[in-house]
Amino acid sequence: MYTKQQLVELFKKVYADKDLLIFGEEMGNHPAMVNATLERFKKNNGKYPGILGFDIRKSNLTRLGEAGIEQVVSEITAYAEKGGLVTCSAHFANPKNKNPDVDGYRGFFGFDETWLEMISDGTELNRYFKIELSAIADFLEKLNDNNVPVIWRPLHETNGGWFWFCMVQRDPETEERRAIKEETFVAAWKYIYDYFTSERKLDNLLWEFSPNIVADDSQGMVRALYGYPGDMCDFVAMDWYSGGNYEISLNSTYKDLASTGKPVSIAEWGPSGAIRANAEIGTKQEDLFNGEDLLSLVRRMSEDGYSAAYMLTWTSPWTLNEMGRGEKFMSAEGILGLEDVAKLI
Repeated sequence: MYTKQQLVELFKKVYADKDLLIFGEEMGNHPAMVNATLERFKKNNGKYPGILGFDIRKSNLTRLGEAGIEQVVSEITAYAEKGGLVTCSAHFANPKNKNPDVDGYRGFFGFDETWLEMISDGTELNRYFKIELSAIADFLEKLNDNNVPVIWRPLHETNGGWFWFCMVQRDPETEERRAIKEETFVAAWKYIYDYFTSERKLDNLLWEFSPNIVADDSQGMVRALYGYPGDMCDFVAMDWYSGGNYEISLNSTYKDLASTGKPVSIAEWGPSGAIRANAEIGTKQEDLFNGEDLLSLVRRMSEDGYSAAYMLTWTSPWTLNEMGRGEKFMSAEGILGLEDVAKLI
């Protein structure tokens, strides 16, 4: 099993070489998710993925049940022992819904005073938020007990306005729309950070700050480094769902993230927007954007000086499995699957 420090050194090595890229995908949510994802990926694309993602929230864990959680932990551990990397995010349930067992990650939450109430011990919002955090920490603790390092990216895409935990909030009653203060978000990040690291003693986590890619003139979003938590994160990343416009070159998101001096990754990627919306009904994904197109995109990024430690496609319909021609992508020089990552660690 590799250590946290070995993972850090791996990321630095891959990120420093713009012709290398660790590639993988996000898993679904069922007890056999790990091995099922691995085998389907291998069957469709010729290699096992070098990194797997899992979105942890209490509702997911509740559906898995005790036996399911143990199976997932066991299979993740076996994957990591072979050199596979693991990253986790969380579509946290909105504490205002007072039910962390449901998928309630949308909706209006509130502005600064509401965020600060959430991280104030003893309040009702804090009680429901802590239920969510505790369940996630319980799961991560099982991986910690097995010495599995985890790239942990809480509050992802927070510079947008579509999740309750996004920094841009819109009050549906007054139509008021504004961003919370940067220091409020940093305080929320610190609260999660302190709970996981100090209170729960989870020392297997590498923290990743991952805003959404944003156009510089975007309305309703803030810049990528707005609320950046500094030393409380180890890596930075962007979530990028492309409409086919090579958005990475159209704004300062990548440049801003790279300015931190930390390895940059593409934590979520998918061919969406115009690529699908403009297609005729019945058109196959392979005819719109496939593995060869993705390889062309990655090669163009390399030529233009954009480097990334890893790229992760989200679950269907965004995975390489659904794109088709995945063998062309995974067999290309510099694209790192499980076997390739294991050799570099």
